[in-house]
Amino acid sequence: MSKAAMALLLAMTMSILTAARSDLILSDWMGQTMAVIGNQSVLDLSLPGTHDSLTYDLSLVVSDGGIDGEDDLSAIAHDLTELGIAPDLITDWIRQNAQTQVLNVTEQLDNGIRFIDFRIMYEAVQKEWFGLHMLQTSQPSLDYLHQIREWVDAHPKEIVVLWMSKHGSECKNGTDQFPGVSIEKKQAFWASVMTVLDGVLVDQSLYTLRETAISELVAANQRVVIYASDYIEFTTSSKFAADACYIQNDLPGGIGNFAGCDQDLMTDLRAGASKRASLKAANRFWLVSGASGVGDTIKYSTQMHFNPFLTKDEWQARLSCAKVVGVVNATSWCPESLLGYAQLTNYYRQAWFNFSLDPSCAGCDLPNAVYIDGVAQGGMIATGDRMLTTPDSTPVCEQYEWTSCEFEQPKCSPGHTANGEYTALGVVDTTGYTNGPCAIPFQKHFQCCRDQPLTQESARFGYVATLVAANLRRSCLATTTPECQAMMGLVLREIQKAPMVLWHDDGFGRQATWPRLDDPNPHLPHPHPRPDAGVKMSLFDGSPNWERLDPHPNRNRDRNPKDPSA
Repeated sequence: MSKAAMALLLAMTMSILTAARSDLILSDWMGQTMAVIGNQSVLDLSLPGTHDSLTYDLSLVVSDGGIDGEDDLSAIAHDLTELGIAPDLITDWIRQNAQTQVLNVTEQLDNGIRFIDFRIMYEAVQKEWFGLHMLQTSQPSLDYLHQIREWVDAHPKEIVVLWMSKHGSECKNGTDQFPGVSIEKKQAFWASVMTVLDGVLVDQSLYTLRETAISELVAANQRVVIYASDYIEFTTSSKFAADACYIQNDLPGGIGNFAGCDQDLMTDLRAGASKRASLKAANRFWLVSGASGVGDTIKYSTQMHFNPFLTKDEWQARLSCAKVVGVVNATSWCPESLLGYAQLTNYYRQAWFNFSLDPSCAGCDLPNAVYIDGVAQGGMIATGDRMLTTPDSTPVCEQYEWTSCEFEQPKCSPGHTANGEYTALGVVDTTGYTNGPCAIPFQKHFQCCRDQPLTQESARFGYVATLVAANLRRSCLATTTPECQAMMGLVLREIQKAPMVLWHDDGFGRQATWPRLDDPNPHLPHPHPRPDAGVKMSLFDGSPNWERLDPHPNRNRDRNPKDPSA
């Protein structure tokens, strides 16, 4: 047997052995599946990504570019927070409404993320580039880039795509992209980027993102792709970057319009294969945001947070916020952090990830990348009630009641658990019940949090595994091989570790059968009877064979008339 034949046989044997492994290796999923997906180009892939990827490490200092379109106000806010003049109460609240991720960039990559939303801004005081999302990051942006380089070196069969911008604007240029930053500062930073990533950046004069197979990129060690906004001034039209104007960045939204946005997404995904093909022909990278901002809810959340003395006003602000959130029947649900909105959005987004793999839909496909908030360990996205920033030992307290004035913590009503919070001021429950200030010294109201079943608190969806499955499906549609079958079976088993789980709980904005994505009026409650308990749906399973989950297993509803879902 010739050496070439021996090498081919060895490669095939190794591919089958790799495919036969019992688990998907999230940190090396490209290498693990290369025998199947290696013929695809970057513009054929579907990459799992994170939105505002560096926000796990925000400082309490407002960035010079933190308030879009308000450069002078950003500079003033930066100075106040840099000098420590702004109270921590305010800056902490800003941070909880700016943070979208909890995993650091190395952990994101380890958990299968391959698209990084790398937002940056030059900070005049530090004379250095930092990451940002309203607040600047704790470390300069090059520190995070060094971490990415270390990870890439440790995983020689993986490809990572980064998008560098200030605030996710593909085609803004000059000072519209980076306010007040000179061309010299931008190009000096790009030179530093080139140094950090020397030897792994894709040379796009030699390898095209549209045509070069990823197996060839890996073999040539060309494994980091950068899309740069303000491409000409920022990179001097470098061959080691792609112009971010070639990104088709779809922003479906969500808050206030979950039904309409998700229906629009489904329409796109039904024709995903043809849309991908047309964009690829134009050398465009199809990116879809799975994130959703807080929108107009922020003003009501601000009133709830900073107006604790007027309980009636706080309750009215909660009702107004819930109305803007727009989940049917969730009349008093108002998250007070960006991650709260992220996990609510993820709950409704998981349906279109699931749908995109429906084997009965030949034209269905996912975009080149999705970037999303609330990514958790295991390559999952958080869809449950417990915020990723809330320790497991702390009760979930988005729905709560207050006791009457007591000298010490009384026993909470059934289905509630004390969280140690107390106040002598007037208070209002999340059901609208009010208690006035405590007139007797040393008496206090004690907060009791509504109990949640663990299945709802910790609900997750297999985000990364689903996108890996989409890549396999694309290659395996063309040809069915033992490697295809083995790898697809492995990935589908991984998805089943965290399948789509739905339940009905108005208090947390979760509905089991709304919105109906095949309904001409998706904004309205569906006329068919809705389950009064949760449902767990396996992949591709849209049938009525639901696994019932009791949303309040410890609650005695007869003894608690304040239960909003009773």
